[in-house]
Amino acid sequence: MKNIPVTGQMAVPIDHRDMLVAIDRPLSPLSGAMHWHTHYELAMVTCRGGERYVGDSHESVDELDIVLIGPRMPHAWVAPKVEGSRMFTLHFHDATWERHLGGMNVFRPVRMLLERAAYGVSFCDRAKPEIRDRILALPGMRGVEGVQHFISLLDFLAQTPNQKMLAAPGYTLQGAPGTVDRRVELVCRHLEKAYARPLKLSDAAAVAGMSESAFCHLFKRNMGENFVDYLNGIRVHEAMKMLHITDAAVAEVCLACGFNNTSNFIRVFRRKCGYSPSEYRLKSRRAITRL
Repeated sequence: MKNIPVTGQMAVPIDHRDMLVAIDRPLSPLSGAMHWHTHYELAMVTCRGGERYVGDSHESVDELDIVLIGPRMPHAWVAPKVEGSRMFTLHFHDATWERHLGGMNVFRPVRMLLERAAYGVSFCDRAKPEIRDRILALPGMRGVEGVQHFISLLDFLAQTPNQKMLAAPGYTLQGAPGTVDRRVELVCRHLEKAYARPLKLSDAAAVAGMSESAFCHLFKRNMGENFVDYLNGIRVHEAMKMLHITDAAVAEVCLACGFNNTSNFIRVFRRKCGYSPSEYRLKSRRAITRL
């Protein structure tokens, strides 16, 4: 099996107040980098002669591929040609179900589906056309209508026969609760609150109570990426939300999200997202639906 290294967490402009975010975009070269999110992703990919990686699962895909992936599960799609290929993804928080809906008996099938999705779930060819049509109907909906349709979509997925779990049950998730050293967890919580301030490796090491060298090794081993890349991921995530929601200038977004100069911000943003901040703002307002 061909191995693709996990490059780390990929930023998605989803806020804790969002029920879900739908993104329609071309299959970019970044899609072929093994990455993960802290939320669920329902991915629909159209390509010819591509390959799909989910954890330690590697399969060939053709035409239409639909997969539900749980938080912190590394995944990637690799296509020989990205021209003409598309990726439509729905992103939603696990907290939405755990706090509000998951405990209700009527949602038990959905809850079980999400448990299976921890290791990636693909759906049979026979069900794909119906799933595709239901997914593509979402961008035209708003408010409660869209939420109802989304819940109905998840219920339909839960009832779909011949689902296939992808990664092996023993696969270790990236940064999953219980697998991360408490010192690293402490630093991650600190970064989520302090990302807009100047932060150095020495600051993070001090929070962890470790030397810089020891902290670097511990952080990379626990989170699958180095400290700087992880911090930049948080900052880019916040920048994506600002670019999509506000009309703030790129330089203003740069400073608000903790970057010290615009050229560095643009370079990091492009590496994480595949577009410059200005390009992303233009594309996101056409391609992103929020509920």
